[in-house]
Amino acid sequence: METIVLKRKKLITEIQRSKNENLLDELYQFIQRENQLEDIYYLSDEQKKAIAVARQQIDTGEFYSNEDVEEEISKWLER
Repeated sequence: METIVLKRKKLITEIQRSKNENLLDELYQFIQRENQLEDIYYLSDEQKKAIAVARQQIDTGEFYSNEDVEEEISKWLER
């Protein structure tokens, strides 16, 4: 089994050889997402309470869709 160091070196070599910009973009985004998944966030009681309130508002329909907000912004900018 290859060590992580050897795998990393092989991956870096292949990335440096690649001329496929779309592949490099996708690979970068994938690695970035994976690294972010490893981060653990601890929420305060206040943050947990705010999330619970927000979820309840969603359940009762007390929210604006993205389209509604964009429409409201457009109207505001036309003034």
